[in-house]
This record gives sequence, C-alpha cells and structure tokens, in this order.
Amino acid sequence: MIKANSEASRYQDFVSSLINGEQRSSNIDTLVELARSSDEYRYLEDFVDFVDSGVQKSPGKIASDESNAVEFMTIHKSKGLQFKVVFLSNMQHKFNTADETSYILMDQANGIASKYRQFRETDEFGNVLVEYENPYRNLIGKAIHKEAIDEEMRILYVALTRAEKKLVMTAVIDDETRLIDLAAKVQANESDPNRASNNTVIFNNHLRKVNCFFDWIMMALMRHPDIENDLKSYIPAITPNLDLRRTGFKKLNNEETALARFHLEIKSLTEITSTISQKQTLDAIDQYHQVQDYYNYVYPYQDKERSIAVTKLQALADEAGFEHLESQSSRREDALSLGTLVHNVLYYCPFDETDFTTLIARLKDEGMFTDDEYQLIHQYQHHLDDFRESDVYKIIAKSTFYKEKPFRYFNGEQVINGIFDIVFIHGDDVYVLDYKTDHITSSNSYKTLQDKHRIQLETYKEILTKQFHKPVKGYVYYLETNQMIEV
Repeated sequence: MIKANSEASRYQDFVSSLINGEQRSSNIDTLVELARSSDEYRYLEDFVDFVDSGVQKSPGKIASDESNAVEFMTIHKSKGLQFKVVFLSNMQHKFNTADETSYILMDQANGIASKYRQFRETDEFGNVLVEYENPYRNLIGKAIHKEAIDEEMRILYVALTRAEKKLVMTAVIDDETRLIDLAAKVQANESDPNRASNNTVIFNNHLRKVNCFFDWIMMALMRHPDIENDLKSYIPAITPNLDLRRTGFKKLNNEETALARFHLEIKSLTEITSTISQKQTLDAIDQYHQVQDYYNYVYPYQDKERSIAVTKLQALADEAGFEHLESQSSRREDALSLGTLVHNVLYYCPFDETDFTTLIARLKDEGMFTDDEYQLIHQYQHHLDDFRESDVYKIIAKSTFYKEKPFRYFNGEQVINGIFDIVFIHGDDVYVLDYKTDHITSSNSYKTLQDKHRIQLETYKEILTKQFHKPVKGYVYYLETNQMIEV
C-alpha cells in the first residue's frame, strides 16, 4: 500500500510538472534574471537568504504567443520574460542626471557635500550671491554618475536579451548630423595608435560620455558591415567617417554571431505620416471637429493682462485723462529708493511711544540701511515726525492693525496683485491707509488728490469689504505735505 501510494505521488508530481511546466520555466527565468542583475548580493549565501526572505517571490509572468495582442511594458517589468519579437522604442530618451547635478549631493558610500555659496558686494550689481565649486562634491557627483551609467547599461542588457527571433529598435533624431558625429567618434577610436589591434572594440570612456541608449547602440552597430552599407546608402556624406580598420572585430565572428543579421532604415517624418491609412486620417479629422470649439476658443479679455499690479490700474486711468498732480520743481533721482526706505521704516514702526529717531537708529545698527540710505531717510525724517503727531497715527496706536499685507484678487476679468500698507480696526470700523511719498506741492486740490488714487483705494475697499463683510473706509496719507485724503 505504501509503495502504491508512493508511485501515485510520483505520477501526480510528473503530471503536475507537465501542466505547470511553462509557469515553472518562467519562474526559473525570473530567478536567473534576478541573480544576474542583483549586485547587492554578490555571495551565494547572501542571495539565498535574500530569496528565502520572501522578497520578490511573485511567480514569473508567462508571455502567451496565442493572445494575438501587443504587450506594452517597461524594461524593468520585462525581466524574466521573452518574446518572439520585441520593439525597443524611444531610445533617444536622455538619461536622468538629476541625482548628480543637485546643489547637495548624497552618496551612501562617499558621504554628503554641497557647493559653497557666499554673498559678495559688487559695484555694478550690488549684493550678489556667488556659488563656488566644491572638489569633494564633484567627486561624489562622478561616483553617482558612474553608478547611474552602470545601471543604465544593465537595463539596456535586459532590453536587448528579451527577443527570441527579432529585435526592432527605434529612435527619433533631429537630423543626419547626429549620425555623422557618432561615426566620427567611432573612426577616432579605430585610428587611435595607442589601441592594440585586438583590444577593446569600443572605448569605455567614449561610451560613458554619451547619455542615451541610441548613441550606445549606434556606436556599436556602425562597425557591422550591414549597418555600414545602409548608412552609406542613406547618408553619402557619412562615408569618410566609416573607413574602419576592423582589426579588432575578428573575435566577434563566431558560431553565435554567424547567423546575426542587421538592417537600418532611416525615414523622415513626411514618409512616416504618408503611411497612415486614409481611414485613420478621417478618424483624426472627425475627432478634431468634435473638439473644434476648444481649438477656436478666444479669450474674451485678450487685450487685458492676466495679472496686474493694483498701482498699474491707477496709472492706466491717469493715461486716460485724469488731472495730473503738480510736482515740486526740484528733481529727486532717488525717489523710488526713498519710497522703499520709508515703507520699510513704517513696516517696523510699532505705533507706540517709540519715536522715529530711535527706530531709525536701531534699524541702522541692525544693518537695515547702508550709510547712504541712512542719510537719505534721516533727511526725510521730519516728515515721519509730522505723521507721528497726526490724528490718524494716534488712532492706529489704539487699534488692531495689520501692516504690509500682500493680496491677490480676481475681479472677474483680471488677477490683481498688491500690498495693503496698513489696515486697522478701530471700534466697529475698518480702515485702509496707503502712504504716499510723492513729491507734490500743497496747491493741489482735494479732488485732484482724490482722483489720483481713487481706483487703487476703491479696489482696496472692495477686497476688504468682502473680507470683513462690512463697509471699509479708505485713506491716502501724503507724507510730503502731511495731508490725509479720504477716497
């Protein structure tokens, strides 16, 4: 009885192996591919422990020849699989070099390093951030590049060994000069007097300097007579660059390569599109008609900027015919700089008992101003002192206030950008105040000053009204003349 059961068990295992043979074969292929591509486990004991740990133990994928379908997959996903015909496409795609070009480089074996940056004062551009190379960072970058190229070579090996009968490789290039340049590199390698005649076929250094599969493949295939003839037929100008000695190729002619055949085709975009069937062309036209409204869409605010500063809205209105302010006769070359300095001082103003003499001195000590800027703001300080004695300053001091708050607001046509100089809440009322350093005369009428900044303040009030859900009062304060205008 025991013997009979043993025979039955062996028979059952034999039948099971026949039924699942294809799956088991695929599992073995997957295991072999995993062992070949795993540099991390270089000793058998470590690799066995890795497999026993249960990592990546999913069954190998079986590629069916009877499915009558084309399978799309990445090269990584194709490990362990084989197909009668394989297309390797998009070979001109550049390798990803982001890991070796970032500001800070990290490598498990070599550590971490970054470039050195320093601010330097220049006469022409002011304070400029200067970046210096770090030799050790460059060494880490070379190590990362070496590992990346090694990995790309392993990936290409996997791609080239998936086909059983036919491998079709495709790439897109801008023009034929790309091939002529590659042929020149191949010829330079062949004519190097320092290279032994039966030594390496391709310089390792040449290969590692290119950055895509296409260049690797072409530098190798250009040495094959079939490809050489095809290239000379398509691109006669390449002929002088394919005068090769071929002394190092003899060892490649063996039993394994005797039946290998290569063929190259170069087609222009026009030739490729001309092969598209008429039906496909009509289908594409029908699809276009379906979305034609989207293609013909015209932006209704074509003459307007998508995003605009709130101050520019007022400038455009001024050009349309608003009455202009009367300015003082003296020119102030540094008006823009002064305006920035004044706003910086008012940003740090605590609206308490601190006077502007103390505040400006403290900002100077903290490096806020250069000597020239300090002199400029010091000359203007009496206007700030007048503002400190004003009624609105005293009201702000007793209020809840927000200084230099940026905003972005869509008014239905454009995105408006700006900064509130100061928004303050006193009692139940909300106010917005905008400081102006315009060098104006005191003879300007109240209405002129109102009109000058009406659009800007009306926009401020509209935005804040939606924010606080109550009416907002807007004011402009002219520091030059110690005047406050309600808009």
